Amino acid sequence: MKRWLVLLFLFLVTPLFSESMHLELDGALPDQLLVHWDAVKGADYYDIYLDQKPVKRVEQTQVVLANLHSHTSYEVLVAARKTGNVDIEADAAHFRTTGWEGWYRWVNKTKTDNNGKCRQLDFLVVHTAGGYEIHGLYDRLYRLFPVAPCEQEFPYEGESEHQTAYRVNAEMFNTTKVTPKTWMVKEVEISDSSLRIVMQTKVGALRFTTTSCYRFQVSPTGEKELCFETKGEGMAGWGVFKSPNPEDDGVFRCSYVGPAQSVSLQGIR
Repeated sequence: MKRWLVLLFLFLVTPLFSESMHLELDGALPDQLLVHWDAVKGADYYDIYLDQKPVKRVEQTQVVLANLHSHTSYEVLVAARKTGNVDIEADAAHFRTTGWEGWYRWVNKTKTDNNGKCRQLDFLVVHTAGGYEIHGLYDRLYRLFPVAPCEQEFPYEGESEHQTAYRVNAEMFNTTKVTPKTWMVKEVEISDSSLRIVMQTKVGALRFTTTSCYRFQVSPTGEKELCFETKGEGMAGWGVFKSPNPEDDGVFRCSYVGPAQSVSLQGIR
């Protein structure tokens, strides 16, 4: 009850203080906001609230708010206080995160390239009302996620959009000479920072399961990254090509190239 009274007080009096602290946005990423404010004389610390919920206490006049959702507006409130939670001033503002959409690229730094098939990967991430789509650039753009409805079996050979997208992508990472007979999507999992798809392929009388994950993250230098990896169960794991770059640990770590509209297909390849 006491916490809610304090919050109510802060939101009622914030307009009185807002001219002195000058709460401003320094930078926005899909999962982070960097904000700063002017130091308040006599303040021992600053309490940070995100959408009316306390998130951290700091002594400096800058803070990084992490683990946020992309394309989302947040209300940030900073309360300057003396020891003992004595309020001095407060300021609040709305800031919005950016998105993960754009071009991403992985470049092979070794001579191990699955017989010349995997020297470079280019992915286009598209933001939609339902989240994100992943498109891969091969001879043209193919939508890789979502690739097809769940629990619907498709022949490996075929010219539908689903079949060609799956086939060109599978051939890029298949290190064997085995050709699947059929395939289907068994499971799809979507979150704001990752896309996961479970595939089942049939080879003769055998069925194999692989799980692919596209994960978004921010690098230590503040750049957007798309991390892609495929893992197979049992024997299926032996025939999957993984990133040979020493620093990648088998994961294709794709660097952000630029927004979709700023990079032509001719320029990306």
